Amino acid sequence: MILTVNIGSASKKYALYEKEKCLFSAHFENEKEKFVVFLICGDMEEKREIDSGDYSASLSYTLGFLIDRNLVDAEKESLSVAIRIVAPGEYFTKHKIIDEEYMKRLNAAVEIEPIHIGPTLLELKEAKKLLLKAVVYGISDSVYHTTIPKVARRYGLPKDASENYGIYRYGYHGLSVSGAVQKLRNMSGGIPKRTIVCHLGSGASVTALADGKSVDTSMGFTPLEGIPMGSRVGSIDAEAVLFLQKSMGLSSEKMSVYLNTKSGLKGISGKTSDVRELLSLEKEGDSEAGLAIQMFIYRIRQYIGAYMATLGGLDAIVFTGVIGERSPEIRARVCENLSELGVRLDKKENELCSGARDGFIQSTASVVSVIVFVSDESRVMAGAAYGLLNRE
Repeated sequence: MILTVNIGSASKKYALYEKEKCLFSAHFENEKEKFVVFLICGDMEEKREIDSGDYSASLSYTLGFLIDRNLVDAEKESLSVAIRIVAPGEYFTKHKIIDEEYMKRLNAAVEIEPIHIGPTLLELKEAKKLLLKAVVYGISDSVYHTTIPKVARRYGLPKDASENYGIYRYGYHGLSVSGAVQKLRNMSGGIPKRTIVCHLGSGASVTALADGKSVDTSMGFTPLEGIPMGSRVGSIDAEAVLFLQKSMGLSSEKMSVYLNTKSGLKGISGKTSDVRELLSLEKEGDSEAGLAIQMFIYRIRQYIGAYMATLGGLDAIVFTGVIGERSPEIRARVCENLSELGVRLDKKENELCSGARDGFIQSTASVVSVIVFVSDESRVMAGAAYGLLNRE
């Protein structure tokens, strides 16, 4: 069996797969300043409030639950692990068994991308301790974007700098995009020719797909580029970063933390990174919260417009990720200025699609399909791990 481990910027997700069958899932997150876990196991669906210790030791908590339910034996001998890897560099654009060389490179990359790689290294350390005999697979979040052409992949740097230091747009949320494409493939008519996928969560990205293949994406060398996110700055003039670092007297490490954890919606609003809270504050008249939401929506629409030009038109928009799946208001506001481009929502269908379900939310007058997909990264991860397992 495969246990998938997905350590995000604001949540931790686990799922147990036996081939294509999902036996269990757990989603740990912070909700209104409380830690909670959503558990699904067979017919059981349960939300539990947990303490900070359980959240920190989420892997141990998960394994304990699986052993109690007899899904995994106490020795855990039948278990392999697939962990999502968010890291820049060509080495990490393939799914691989995590061995000594892999760990060496991941430890070196933590200086570039500490926000994701740091917690992943801690989780790997815990996995090695709790699952001594398990094979651990590193599942790349960038592999789906390896089809991006040079014209979109390169930055405006000299060729030797790009090649010597591996400075390219690698893109992330590839597992989520891949899951969306698998669902599109199963739809009547198959994969649309020109699709834009909006993965909206505490990390957010927009991806352009031509016949199901990634041709451009908003995240770049690291997941910092693109839309202003929960606490990440998004795209910013490089000179502004250098000026800010000098003016504030910050080291490169502290500058990275500032851009990744103190900026974005949290920094703009001065209050919170949670879109639900920002929408409530906006309704109460909080202008800074309102500005944060407006900037978030504005940048998403900018990328949609740019990628329509890249694709030569648009057949479908997909919303996924926690915000994309759960917030009818954000979806409506993203699409409200796109009617001249053939995008029209059905208000009722959009409102109904606010939980863990897939659905079409465009009106009958819409030229473009507008779809909500529940992100299915764990299934993609398990499939990738089984693919590696079968090649051994």
